[in-house]
Amino acid sequence: MNTIAIIDDKDAIRKPFARQISNVLERLYPDWKVIERRPFMAPAEYPQWIIENEISVLILDEQLDGEAIENGKSVDYNGHNLVKELRVRFKDLPVYSITAVAVSDDLKKSLPYFNLILSTRDFDDDTDNYINLFVKSGINFYNEYQSQLERLGILSEKIARGIATSEELTEATGLQTKLEIPNTVAETSNRENYLSKLEENLEEVKKISTQISELIKSKGK
Repeated sequence: MNTIAIIDDKDAIRKPFARQISNVLERLYPDWKVIERRPFMAPAEYPQWIIENEISVLILDEQLDGEAIENGKSVDYNGHNLVKELRVRFKDLPVYSITAVAVSDDLKKSLPYFNLILSTRDFDDDTDNYINLFVKSGINFYNEYQSQLERLGILSEKIARGIATSEELTEATGLQTKLEIPNTVAETSNRENYLSKLEENLEEVKKISTQISELIKSKGK
């Protein structure tokens, strides 16, 4: 999950920017990498891409609608729109805005959704320190994710054995939501119903949990 991703519609800006970050990572954090791409036509396409590429830090340009992306069409959203969409699924993923244009009112209003909003000039003036900030936020995100997954594993075992308390059932619900694992707790009102529902979905939950655990273990080697 040591990946910084850049979204920008302009190839002439995005690719050199990715090389700039990559050069710093090679010097300071050689186990980290950068990927870059044009915006997806639909914001709904981002979650799967984020998961498949194990992204720990996301950098968005603000003006994403300036160039044609597909069939002569540009996207109908900008960075401040996209980050709000992403926060529905990824509440803790580090997301930064780095923009060469003046910070608009819309972008200012979206500040709570970003970890930080930077001008290109500020980033260029202190690149190493900002890269340090990006990587540290990505490491914290990964460590918290791993800790939550391990805790959910403990709770799932207790639930399956019928010894989980009501507080632990509530905690499991919250963790399932944060980790994007199918939620079976909130749909039931008591332990008997919960265990019945859990049995129906147990294989799916186990499969997802195993995949995530194996991914985390492989990255820790």
